[in-house]
Amino acid sequence: MQVRKELKIEGLKSETDKANLMSALLSISEVESVDVILEKGIVVLLLERDISDDEIENKIEKLGYTLVSIFEVEV
Repeated sequence: MQVRKELKIEGLKSETDKANLMSALLSISEVESVDVILEKGIVVLLLERDISDDEIENKIEKLGYTLVSIFEVEV
């Protein structure tokens, strides 16, 4: 069952930040797609199945960004 998560992230400032974050999140095998709204610091993940928020947070924080919130949205 697909899961959609919306993330609020602090520290995204440039297209390079966007590309680096997309690459890191797409390296998680369950992630099917990543959409980054740079101006708002919003990231939408589509997952093939649910994974722990900690796994997502670790990828984000390794890049130096701060995860503010995660909301799961019904698909």
